[in-house]
Amino acid sequence: MQARFAKLSAMPKASSAGEGVPPHIHEMPNASMRRRLAAFFYDSWMLLAIWILTTMTIIAIRDGGEVGGLLYQLVLYLEWMGFYVYFWCVKGQTLGMQVWKIRCVDLNGRSLSFRRGITRFVLATLTLIPFGFGFFWILVHREHITVYDDMSLSRIVYLGENPYRSEQSSKTDPGATT
Repeated sequence: MQARFAKLSAMPKASSAGEGVPPHIHEMPNASMRRRLAAFFYDSWMLLAIWILTTMTIIAIRDGGEVGGLLYQLVLYLEWMGFYVYFWCVKGQTLGMQVWKIRCVDLNGRSLSFRRGITRFVLATLTLIPFGFGFFWILVHREHITVYDDMSLSRIVYLGENPYRSEQSSKTDPGATT
């Protein structure tokens, strides 16, 4: 499995025309555990807000009745999955990932397909159940990837210090405002 990531640099580069893939994405390092946790912390606040709105909506529909049970938990899980799958597949990054300058890509450096995004999310969920094993694998793996990175043929890359145009233009134009 580790050979897939080792072969990444030998793969032909994806063209950035129309695909939103920076030409140098193949050379980017895997994101650190600290950056991943920080992005997850940021995203947790957005998910919490979504879950509060969902819960309030269900309470309103049920005329103030109790909320709970397996169906309610399934709805929250599907919202959690929808949040990550949407951002990974459509944008390549959640808002927390943007702040911490990391991006979720497949082995070709492209944003994930919906099928791969769902697979990644389900695998992450399942491998986190035994005491976070799937995530903490990053500490022992020589390429610093999680179990679900490897199993879903995807990875989280660090984009570098100034990956966004707004940061680059402010460095070149001292009079520019952000």
